[in-house]
Amino acid sequence: MKSLIIVSPKAVNKKMLSEVTKKLEENFVVVGFKLEKLDINNLAKKKKEEKIDKKEIEEGLNVPCAMIVIEGNKSIEFGKKLRSDLGNDIVHVSENEEVARYEIERFFKKEELFEHKVVGEKVFE
Repeated sequence: MKSLIIVSPKAVNKKMLSEVTKKLEENFVVVGFKLEKLDINNLAKKKKEEKIDKKEIEEGLNVPCAMIVIEGNKSIEFGKKLRSDLGNDIVHVSENEEVARYEIERFFKKEELFEHKVVGEKVFE
């Protein structure tokens, strides 16, 4: 099972990316990873829906977010736990398998995702 984790510009700006990727790599295989700046239209929509402040908009326009696709058993559940531990403003996670498929297809081209096997893979339980 695959899931999408988006590390927010706020988290990247606070130098939390390595903390998040360490937690992911301890439990899953990373099959896609890229940095990307958020779209201004998405930020405007987010501002309206979630009432984000000017600083967060500035971060979103000037600091990239990290988009990470992980693969492994219970990747959706792990993402939700990660969000619970770190906060909604630090990571976005796919809510279920259907959403994960949609989000991964939206943000990643097929050739940006990789298949590989890891010897002794640890799986989140």
